[in-house]
Amino acid sequence: MLISPFTPLFWEIPASDGIPSRYTQVFAATDTILLEFIGEADPPVVYPVSLDGANLQALELNSWEMADGLWLHFAEMRGLSDGSYQIYSPTLQARSQTFRVTSDPAELANTVLLQYSMKDNRDRRDGVFLIAGMRKFFDFRVPGGFKASGWTFTVESEQFTTPQADIVSLYALDSVSKKLTIGSQIGVPIWFGEMLNRALCCHYFYVDGTRYSRKDATAPEIAQPQEGLDSFILTQQLQKVANLNPAIENNNLAAMRRVGLDADDYRTTAHNNTEYNRLTI
Repeated sequence: MLISPFTPLFWEIPASDGIPSRYTQVFAATDTILLEFIGEADPPVVYPVSLDGANLQALELNSWEMADGLWLHFAEMRGLSDGSYQIYSPTLQARSQTFRVTSDPAELANTVLLQYSMKDNRDRRDGVFLIAGMRKFFDFRVPGGFKASGWTFTVESEQFTTPQADIVSLYALDSVSKKLTIGSQIGVPIWFGEMLNRALCCHYFYVDGTRYSRKDATAPEIAQPQEGLDSFILTQQLQKVANLNPAIENNNLAAMRRVGLDADDYRTTAHNNTEYNRLTI
């Protein structure tokens, strides 16, 4: 059973050559944490574990039959109370790194919400983005944002010079690229860079509801603010997507806000249920 690497949680403990990062991943109470498990027909048992003492039940996973005999089992977690959590699966012997849910506007003001999705299910075998015809976006909240000093102005143009030495513009297209900075003074764990790089491979990538693309095939750059601390500051040059298809954007924004969607288009199944919604991609 594969845990989709697009799921915005980290499930491994990387080898450390220093002091582990002190940063704990944060989600807003309004964010949706999409968990995807791909494999055999039997769904895994998955628990959200509250580190604050709350008693939580196993998640009810939706199940969807894909092509080639593979099954997708997924859950969309939202509305968790403020506190610290982990996701644990005894079936997979896997436990996520700790994350916090908060409603504090002062803390959330220093974060941005990254949302990403592929245009279809053909390009990747390790993530599913269209389920029963409905688009799904992954939410990944990170500390940081766009600094004014990270803006870069460019233009693509063609000109000619008249015999009188006047310059005449034939056409000009302006653009602005911005540097997304992730990490406060203490930085973030290295897997934030891995997740950002993967998310930018998606056709649809949004920062706080605005669509951006990776600039010139660049990858996240890494800086280590404190020697000996496995915590890093990441920067990535992005360019705003200016020419948008209104129909696609309206559908994407509705999917990101999770509005206007029929929750009965697929059947929710408990982890011990043997009936599934038999659909194909």
